[in-house]
Amino acid sequence: MTEEQKAIGQEGRREACHSDVRGDMLQSPRPLWERVRVRGQNRVNSRVGFSLPEKLDCQFAGRRKTAFTLAEVLITLGIIGIVAAMTLPSLIQKHQERVAVNKLKKFHSVIAQAQLFAIKEHGYLNEWDFPDSYSEEAIIKVMSYITPYLKISKDCGTESGCLGNGMIKLLNGNDWGSYDNNRKYYKLILNDGTYMWASTGGISNCNGNNHCIAIWIDVNGAKAPNTMGIDVFQTGLNVASVYPSHGSCSKSDSGFACYNYILTYGNMDYLRK
Repeated sequence: MTEEQKAIGQEGRREACHSDVRGDMLQSPRPLWERVRVRGQNRVNSRVGFSLPEKLDCQFAGRRKTAFTLAEVLITLGIIGIVAAMTLPSLIQKHQERVAVNKLKKFHSVIAQAQLFAIKEHGYLNEWDFPDSYSEEAIIKVMSYITPYLKISKDCGTESGCLGNGMIKLLNGNDWGSYDNNRKYYKLILNDGTYMWASTGGISNCNGNNHCIAIWIDVNGAKAPNTMGIDVFQTGLNVASVYPSHGSCSKSDSGFACYNYILTYGNMDYLRK
């Protein structure tokens, strides 16, 4: 068979294939295999000169197959990775801030309620019986009025073991101090994992808005960054209420006033100013 005859034969088979398929689709909605069986294998072979598998091949020959190339997939994954790297840190930080805000508000409610119960039973704080000094004896005595109304998972008293030995930093980046080994501070861990420690300047300090008891909390326990205004916050109890430190709260400050900022505004936006 010459090359010209082969070419004519192939063209004829393609034409027969397309016309046969179109005819099948128009004549009956039955499946292809059933139509072929009814019309007869011999008729197919004799008419177009090729076998049933060849007929099936041409059934799908005109359909375009689409798919992503490896390069396109890799480029897409790369773009997703870049976007994730840009957005995830911000999302994680905002989530951590929401957790800190919620735990601070919870603590504020808990300590305020504990103070109210203590006042109801023992009178206002300037009526309590505790030494007029910044001392271990004074803080043990004054906390004996408060701790019965707190849910505590570990009470270290003035001993170490509740806070760890890490350095507390100020919001402006300066070192502040470590409290766990200081026996003038009363240390405990609340049921929700919040670290709390407190000190007192003595009974004579209980006047006006002065703190009868100064209180620090670390809302995420031993986890970093252990920094004032981020996870460590300071407040205090005056004669009749919880009275946070007032003043400026910004990244250039100590962070002592950030407890009050969060109570006032309900966020930690000062970290982005």
